[in-house]
Amino acid sequence: MVTFDVVAFLVACLLVLSFQRVGGALLAYRGIRVITCPQTSQPAAVELAVWRGAVRSVIGRPGLRIHECSGWPERRGCDQGCVHEIAAAPADSLVPNILTRWYQDKACACCGNPLRQIHSGRRQPGLMSPERKLIEWKEIPPQNILQVLATAGPVCRACVISETHTW
Repeated sequence: MVTFDVVAFLVACLLVLSFQRVGGALLAYRGIRVITCPQTSQPAAVELAVWRGAVRSVIGRPGLRIHECSGWPERRGCDQGCVHEIAAAPADSLVPNILTRWYQDKACACCGNPLRQIHSGRRQPGLMSPERKLIEWKEIPPQNILQVLATAGPVCRACVISETHTW
């Protein structure tokens, strides 16, 4: 005979497992991503409908859907084929991860020091345009990041501070 305690324990276990799946999906699929739009073959910045996908992850695979896209409103009715690119490698398209990989094993264009740990929070390094203009990450629309990185040079945080600080 099954007692109330056993049923309560099983329900609690199912709830814990469900919350773990939802939490894992929330962590994996949050943030702005840069993908290649299947319709235009151009970079686009997208943000997923994270809660929808996280809740659906409890019953199986997350139902990934785009919540925001830099290609909208012009292409709002698209088939959202780019979610396959995100599902295949969720971390690869995240903007902070793209930037961190790009800075890896590079030296500062101003002082020549090797860039070590890159922070995507408040202490971000910068970029140097071909015209020798300092660019901060927040100045770049996410959909243009790959284009900017193709021609920019890395700048360490210390040089960003010294170049932008006015006394």
